[in-house]
Amino acid sequence: MMKKSTQFQAPEPDRILPEWIWRLRTAWATTQTYDRIRDGIGDKILRPLGGNWGRKNARRNVNGEWRFERHSRPIVEKTSARANEFLGELVYQYLPLPSASSIRLLRLQPGSLPMPVQCLMSTHEIEQAPAFQALSYTWGQKIEHRIGCDDVERNSIRGGGHYVSIHESLWLALQRLRHETEERILWIDAICISQVNNAERNDQVLLMRKLFHKAESVIIWLGEESHDSAVAFDLVSRIVAAAATEQARSPVNAKQVVKAQDLGGLALLEYSSPAWEALNSLFWRPWFSRVWVIQEVTVARGASVLCGPSHCQWWHLTTTARYIEDHSLTAITRVDPQTAIKFADLGQRFREGPPHLLLELLSQARDSYSTDDRDKIFALLGIAGDAEYSLLKPNYKKPLVDVYTTLTKHLIERDRSLDVLSAVEDRQFRLKRDRELDKKIEGLEGNELPMNSQLPSWVPDWEVHRPSSPFVLHPAFATMKAAGSTQASCTFSTDGLTLLSRGIAFDQIAYVGDPFMEAVPAPRSLFPQPPTTNVRLRTRIAHTAIDFLTDQRGRQWEKLARDLKVYPTGEDILDAFIRTLVAGDASFLGLPQERLRAHYTAWRKYWRIAGVNDPNFVHTAYERNVADEITLATQFLQGQLKAAYGRRFFTTSNKYMGLAQSGVRIGHAVVILHGGRTPYLLQRVGSSGYRFVGECYVHGHMNGEALTKPIPEQEFAIRLEIGLVRRKQIRTAWKTVMDLFEELPYMLGVYRRKLNSAVRMDTRSKAKAAPPYHIYATSPHYKACLLGQDSTDHRNRRAGEQSFSKRSSELTSPLQTGMYSKRRQLQIYFSGFSD
Repeated sequence: MMKKSTQFQAPEPDRILPEWIWRLRTAWATTQTYDRIRDGIGDKILRPLGGNWGRKNARRNVNGEWRFERHSRPIVEKTSARANEFLGELVYQYLPLPSASSIRLLRLQPGSLPMPVQCLMSTHEIEQAPAFQALSYTWGQKIEHRIGCDDVERNSIRGGGHYVSIHESLWLALQRLRHETEERILWIDAICISQVNNAERNDQVLLMRKLFHKAESVIIWLGEESHDSAVAFDLVSRIVAAAATEQARSPVNAKQVVKAQDLGGLALLEYSSPAWEALNSLFWRPWFSRVWVIQEVTVARGASVLCGPSHCQWWHLTTTARYIEDHSLTAITRVDPQTAIKFADLGQRFREGPPHLLLELLSQARDSYSTDDRDKIFALLGIAGDAEYSLLKPNYKKPLVDVYTTLTKHLIERDRSLDVLSAVEDRQFRLKRDRELDKKIEGLEGNELPMNSQLPSWVPDWEVHRPSSPFVLHPAFATMKAAGSTQASCTFSTDGLTLLSRGIAFDQIAYVGDPFMEAVPAPRSLFPQPPTTNVRLRTRIAHTAIDFLTDQRGRQWEKLARDLKVYPTGEDILDAFIRTLVAGDASFLGLPQERLRAHYTAWRKYWRIAGVNDPNFVHTAYERNVADEITLATQFLQGQLKAAYGRRFFTTSNKYMGLAQSGVRIGHAVVILHGGRTPYLLQRVGSSGYRFVGECYVHGHMNGEALTKPIPEQEFAIRLEIGLVRRKQIRTAWKTVMDLFEELPYMLGVYRRKLNSAVRMDTRSKAKAAPPYHIYATSPHYKACLLGQDSTDHRNRRAGEQSFSKRSSELTSPLQTGMYSKRRQLQIYFSGFSD
């Protein structure tokens, strides 16, 4: 049972409202009534009405590094005139490549402005190709420009005059790349691959890794210069020099914290300089967000960066990013280098080993973007050590649903494991693109995924940019064995939409906390002095607002844990709560109780002060904590971010606690499935089916403990999203009604004689005039005529009426009977009226 000594009174900024108000709000926020109102409003009102706003907000804020902040885009000067456009009128026609291992190389002809860009195309076997450079870039907006293009062999015969259309981003790159006097040989996907030939695209994608590795160097085109890009490259040079000096002096202490007042001594600009903002904009240029560039820069033997006239080596950017991270400069300079660090880590592991696993790559690259959602998988196959091209071969003719489903089935069947289910996330974070833009992308129709009615709930949607880090990337994932030593023995329905898996349902969700989505204050950083403008007013207002949004979440989670009173495993409630916050991270599991609580105390003390995410409070938190406390707080914060950020804390009916994704709701079943490292959450759909919600961490059930309980096994049928099925049914039912109205005039006109005859034969009706139409529908002779029966056949009349009642139900209740929406199917119901 939790003791009073575990209630921490951390120093904090002054408050406007008294403590009892905060406690009262926390008590309300830990009730099931609050849970149902909060989630009911979100599920029934806000999510359906959120639409594009919610997706745009997620696209702006969510990234895989657990941070919510808006990154400014570079201000690029717009191109003015098209005086140097190629004026040819004949479209270049691609000749078929001789073999699947053949490539085209672009020979960029010499020239300078205002001369139009011209190039020649040559075909080679990849092993015999001459020395070339490969271009890594983003396609950008579809503003088309023409460049001259022809084959080397046919140029002298046809005399040139042909052109290809390219996007503006590539057009600007070619302007910068061409020499004034020498030909330059390049490989560029948009030109060297026929984009309208899906078979060629499939073959060329398989060669991408070899192409970029064979290239003499890879040129990274970040785009045209902006108003501050030159300043950013100058700062990169300064940081590289500082890193080299530091490494030469003391390689052991190369990760010391650098304070703001120390920047001048390192020949760096002060933290308030606009150059730091320019550097942050450079790190968040669109190139860093694209999925294809991961493979391109990872396998490169050497790479250089080009941004307008400014340039540097790729290792200069990665060194700059490492220096900022190692010296905790993010909080004082506002530079977030995580995108460049991700590339550096992937490249280092590719060169040094062990090989990348496909599931890990997909999870790490999930916050990247692609024009075609299928490329979220195809772009990573080349650097995955366990990718099997026989089953996962890129195929742009294959629908997106089939690509995602095939991958999931393959990983389950190959590994005999359900690890891939850890990637399933609430689809409210899917970042759909503009439909009008999708229509302009040739070959993308049907693959931009308004596929919500088709994708099974157990198949990860890789375009969902989840705020949380999946447990498959958690340090403790390798030691998680919730299903013990069992292996996945799943089967799939004939339509491929239902997953059948054996397991046990051992618990149910009872209470759910608010999601951990607040901004995270970066520790170990220090401003020389806090700003003095309106400090007192800003302190009071900011802390009041934050307490209602962020500090309440921490209070709420802790109270939900305290309300359990006694934990089923016999642990102290506080110890179990602390270990749950880090999802059983091994670095905290073996700590003695006193040391474990010291980590939590230091973090809670720091968080209560710096959680306002304001420089004043970061400074205050640093002053009120000694160096050892800052170290403990940092370690616990890093462990908690990996485990809990983007998730919700919950408690179960059997008094367990855990962490789950944002889609968890009261009443969800907590199950163990054979072959799963973690427990999973399922929502019942109908009488026998389930919707897959996601993975979860349940403290005390991560090592097969649930399988030792006397709970009978059962088979779970996991199907489509329940809401998506309903939307599909509504659309199909609406089509049924429209088809019925199209046929109704015809049917009433042609079959009127039969209907009138049926009414006259009804001796019970005794109607002298033709009755209203609704009487036709209730006449037993009408029913018998519909069924093709004689009205005098009294023996079959009762059976006929029962059969008619069933058919009428099918017509009037399409939501329950499979939606008979085709015109021919509707006519079958009225076949008894045909002459």
